[in-house]
Amino acid sequence: MKKSKSVFDRDLPHSLEAEEYFLSCCFIDGRDAMARARVSGLTSDMFFAPANALIYRRLNDLYNADKSLDVATLAEELKLSNQLEQVGGYPYLTQVSSRIPTTAQVHYFIERLVELHAIRRIIHLSMDAAEKAFSYAGGGTSELLRDLEAGILAVKQREDIDAGLRPLTSYGLPPEDDPACLMGRNRYICRGAGVLIVSSAGMGKSTLQSEWAAKAALGMPFHGIECKKPLKSLVIQAEDDDGDIGEVMFSLKTSMNLSEGQLAQINERVVVVRDNITRGDTFIDRLRILVEKVKPDLVWLNPLHAYAGCDISDAKEMGRFLREGLNRINRENKFAYMVIHHTPKPMTGKNVGEKKWHEFMYDASGSAELVNWARAVLTLKPTDTEGEFNLILAKRGKRAGVVQEVKGEYSTYLEVTTKIPLRHSTTKVEVPGRKQPFHLVAWEARDPDTPPDKKGRGKPFAAAYSDGDILSYFPSSGEEPAPYALVARALKEGNGMASATFSRRLTKLLEAKFVRQTDDKRYLRSESGDAEAEKFLKSRE
Repeated sequence: MKKSKSVFDRDLPHSLEAEEYFLSCCFIDGRDAMARARVSGLTSDMFFAPANALIYRRLNDLYNADKSLDVATLAEELKLSNQLEQVGGYPYLTQVSSRIPTTAQVHYFIERLVELHAIRRIIHLSMDAAEKAFSYAGGGTSELLRDLEAGILAVKQREDIDAGLRPLTSYGLPPEDDPACLMGRNRYICRGAGVLIVSSAGMGKSTLQSEWAAKAALGMPFHGIECKKPLKSLVIQAEDDDGDIGEVMFSLKTSMNLSEGQLAQINERVVVVRDNITRGDTFIDRLRILVEKVKPDLVWLNPLHAYAGCDISDAKEMGRFLREGLNRINRENKFAYMVIHHTPKPMTGKNVGEKKWHEFMYDASGSAELVNWARAVLTLKPTDTEGEFNLILAKRGKRAGVVQEVKGEYSTYLEVTTKIPLRHSTTKVEVPGRKQPFHLVAWEARDPDTPPDKKGRGKPFAAAYSDGDILSYFPSSGEEPAPYALVARALKEGNGMASATFSRRLTKLLEAKFVRQTDDKRYLRSESGDAEAEKFLKSRE
């Protein structure tokens, strides 16, 4: 039986015909063929035959010098540099130049050469890794793996610039239900976006991140910011230890009254990695591997400065981390970045009213490159009351579609807002085995602030709709569940409730366990919701 050749003994993949066909195109229409080759990143080291590599290199010299790209000119240049015989002399140049009569397939030949070079490069990397593995003498495999990963990623990252070229008229109006949209009413946060969440230290950004990721896993809105579907999160954080995260998770479970099924969904869709070591290029390499493994919809980085590995006030260095690093990993727009960042100094409620809406996005420390990179910017601002905050939707904020109820002189109406009033939870619960009550680490909605009157006094607005009022439009716990759109339409027709308000109030009803969601995304009241609705209806009799 004939023994098959070892991989080390085989000829490397190549196509001399494709190389000659491409060079023939250069002789027929040199300026166009060379321009296409350059756009596609074709270099002389991508040729298998040394003679063809030399011909292409000298054709590049002629192209740069704006000289004619024909056989006679090339032959003369090669003759002057004593390289004509290296390529096989006039006979070989004549053979190559007469290979094909048309340049119609020049792009195919370019891509073929690039592809075969990538395959040969992968083979070389694999063989080199095998040699190093065979001669391994101990001391840890991290260096071997790092070298192999870096080499493979270098091949994978080779950009096809031509693929990014599109005519303006090829861009059409996105559909209302854009599948790329992850959160918000009007394409607020889409796949491929970078979102910056900004506040000073100790304000509760990590808690906000955990709550948002958990609600996104369940497809629930985050304080009025709609979630289009259940989303998977990869959370990479450097600040909180296991106990911190455990406190937040217990608080979420308690405050949202999460069922075992909901906890299972969060467990499946939120993956947490604690990394307080890697940064810069090393972090980018690790992040690339994690993203490939987890395949998230949202990637949370908390905080930015722990991973950037550079001076965040340096626009050039930050651009390199954000665009050449983070954007390169997400070049196919598979997910959105949710980046937690610090302000340069403590944020207070003082003079907040004097600041214009578009100025809040510049609260983040660092260069303006941060704001330019971010598709959306949110800033968490403390008010003058301890524990109370406003989450300002600074950049593209109105696209989130968050609404608030405003009490006018004669009636209550709804308006789009870029300010979400929040507060730290004031709830304490008894926990078996603990001597002291546990203060929940969670965010709660609060009533919006009113503009002060002439004497500087203000008070919260009252809610326009009671829970019982809204619950009366849901099917009871013993009836068939109804789809979201049907309940929203009934509320709009019955008491004028806007769809955005319904979305926000539905979140609270789900959290309070007055309403439950079925596996097919329909809704009905729970038994406690039945009681609340009945109480409201009796009050109307």
